[in-house]
Amino acid sequence: LQTQSTQKLRPELDDVTLRYVEDLLAWVEENQQRIDKAEWGTDLPSVESQLGSHRGLHQTIEDFKSKIDRARTDENQLSPVSKGKYREYLGKLDLQYGRLLNSSKSRLRNLDSLHAGLMRTS
Repeated sequence: LQTQSTQKLRPELDDVTLRYVEDLLAWVEENQQRIDKAEWGTDLPSVESQLGSHRGLHQTIEDFKSKIDRARTDENQLSPVSKGKYREYLGKLDLQYGRLLNSSKSRLRNLDSLHAGLMRTS
């Protein structure tokens, strides 16, 4: 009887766990687009505004790594049937998160350079 109820719960647990990693992937994709489309600013105040805003986003992106780490440990809870799909999502998540982190670091460096240049000229 115990085994039957555990097996009945398993697909629901798998669904929740898969949905979690899908949500993480969606967050990464959304923030990648945000960085790709972000303004640079045309004068010192607007560049400072972009820089402040991006520093906050960059910190959020760095902190997001802990959610990916949690997703990796959640894999152990999955049934063998769902593990393949989950690993596929995790692989994609790792790849896209790496791209997001690099884009964010690059934008931060470029905004810092732009800011420094504008400070010298004003």
